[in-house]
Amino acid sequence: MTERAVLYGYEGSTFTRMARLALALKGVGYDFVEVAAWDGTRKIPEHRDRHPFAKVPVFRHGSFEIYETSAITRYIDESFPGPALQPAGARERARMNQIVSVHDNYIQPCWVKVLASELIFNPLYGEAVDEELVLRTWPEARHAAGVLEGLFADRTLEMPDLADIQLVPTVRYFSQLSQGAKIIAGGQRLSAWWRWIEGQALVREIVPPMKPLVETGAAEEES
Repeated sequence: MTERAVLYGYEGSTFTRMARLALALKGVGYDFVEVAAWDGTRKIPEHRDRHPFAKVPVFRHGSFEIYETSAITRYIDESFPGPALQPAGARERARMNQIVSVHDNYIQPCWVKVLASELIFNPLYGEAVDEELVLRTWPEARHAAGVLEGLFADRTLEMPDLADIQLVPTVRYFSQLSQGAKIIAGGQRLSAWWRWIEGQALVREIVPPMKPLVETGAAEEES
């Protein structure tokens, strides 16, 4: 009997949710092991043996263990039966990979590491909001949305692929912010994509909306 796959992660983590989406779309059964805390120094000690930087997620399949989300989702797609999560065409696959890279390097750090962290998680944990940082970041957030709008020009809304999987958890947090929702709604392609992907049952299950937020003035971009 094949050993059951295991995913180590933190439920609220955008990158953990990406791996969970890939597993769900492929129909893969697995065990989920919660690795607590955002701060790597507070994660359970044995997790450092799985990931040298104490990040999440980590995926184990039999004797094979791998970290880094884009590597995990590609492995899941290529190792398990089910619908393909990568397009067959070279150009389509290149665009998918480009969006994944743009997300990881520019969009997630802006939309989640700054804006969602400051405006969602800091108030949730009783920490102060750096309003100057938030206000400086909104123009960058709007620019990132414009980049996505351009990258979506040659994509079709048929079956979620790895680019969609990478974006969904980040856009979920960003869309919880009133100004983030306005930015998403302002892009014709981006808003159509969000309506389509948010309508997927597995997306609603794995990346559900949060309760409405009470935001500070820093949540709105300066006019």
